[in-house]
Amino acid sequence: MIIENKLKDYYSMILLLFFAIICGFAERPMFHLLLFSALVIILVFYFIRKKEDKIINLSVGVIPCLGLLKLNSIPLHNIFYVVCLITFICCNRRLYISKKSLLLYFIFISFDIIKYFFFLGDFQFNLFNLLNLFVLYLVFLYGINIFYYIKNNPNHYMIVIRHFILGVAASIIYGYLYRYINYGLGNTFLSSNVGLRNSGASLDPNYFSFYIVLSISFIIILYLYANKRNIKYLFLALLYVFAGFSSISRMYLVLCIPIMVVFIVICFKTIFTKYAYQIFFISIFVIIIMLFNRATIVNSFDMVISRFNVDSSVDVTNGRIDLLNMYVNTMKSNPEMIPFGVGISNYYKRLNIPLYAHNLYIELFVCLGLFGILLLFCLFLYLIFKSNILYNSIRFLPLLVSSIAGLAISFIDVEGFYIVFSLIFITIFVLTPKIVNGGEI
Repeated sequence: MIIENKLKDYYSMILLLFFAIICGFAERPMFHLLLFSALVIILVFYFIRKKEDKIINLSVGVIPCLGLLKLNSIPLHNIFYVVCLITFICCNRRLYISKKSLLLYFIFISFDIIKYFFFLGDFQFNLFNLLNLFVLYLVFLYGINIFYYIKNNPNHYMIVIRHFILGVAASIIYGYLYRYINYGLGNTFLSSNVGLRNSGASLDPNYFSFYIVLSISFIIILYLYANKRNIKYLFLALLYVFAGFSSISRMYLVLCIPIMVVFIVICFKTIFTKYAYQIFFISIFVIIIMLFNRATIVNSFDMVISRFNVDSSVDVTNGRIDLLNMYVNTMKSNPEMIPFGVGISNYYKRLNIPLYAHNLYIELFVCLGLFGILLLFCLFLYLIFKSNILYNSIRFLPLLVSSIAGLAISFIDVEGFYIVFSLIFITIFVLTPKIVNGGEI
């Protein structure tokens, strides 16, 4: 299935799973520090062995479990990704980024730094914020580097997304164990109590559900592009779908719509093929799960649906409409911010707004401005059409679910998402006719 024959390629993910289980049973700062130390030691080992591909594998697999790399107020995950970049560069003393892209990167961060200090406002700037600023840029650079590395080594793509899927599995297991220890067996897998939402190892129910749906889209790609289609992939995808309901997230229900459409299409396309028996057994499997868990599933589903039944748009969005109005009004009252935005790092603090925008599109407007959005849109169209848009639209599924999730969660000022972006866009580029028909995957 995911771990196929080369178990040694996944030792680091087994370690992550081990710590997810330990932290699920007992939350201790010491365990988080031990996990961070173990991951850094593994990175150093990969550096000594010149295993730059495994450095990328590990950094991608850890993304769904970044909540386990926080020690009180110390963001160990930021330090981890800086170490990833340093060890990767030191392996072969090079980056895989093209010179043109590297130039554009330096132009972008230079302009972003200018905007950062120009729109500093009443924000108290200190050394810690300066470090956060440069860590953000370094992780951004690392994400671009991952994109170009996989683009140059397309046969590595499937291994990378397998690590991400395994990372989500570790996050799910952590979430279940934490709920079991703290809330009992009755609230472990599903709960009708909105206060007991499963946050997984990302420690946020919306990010947790987004990672699950994104991993499901990768599992579907694995199933469709495997040399021999394996029913285990679809079983795994359905288990992930089930796990996502424990987040009691309205966003999760919306994200499941394109996933379910793809499942239905797969079913219809395989009815008259040799894979028909696989769909038959999956259908039986789903029916059995629903029969044995029908009361819990119905109660949990009703709880998620009930969160839509509120009296105002402010309530249905958990205050996100208020946040949206605050950002829009702030930009209106400061028209000098509109053309180019205010920069990325700590944008909400510099605007004296209490929270992140919780909306990717508002973030883009605030951080990049109208000109930035226009340039990004043109770049996006260029990349999409350059990748042969008419060939196999399933490779756009991760991008689709991410675009929908962007309506409810923040991406821009979250370091790990720059690596997620690289996975989403490299999926479009790698799964092209030349690569697939050439047998490189």
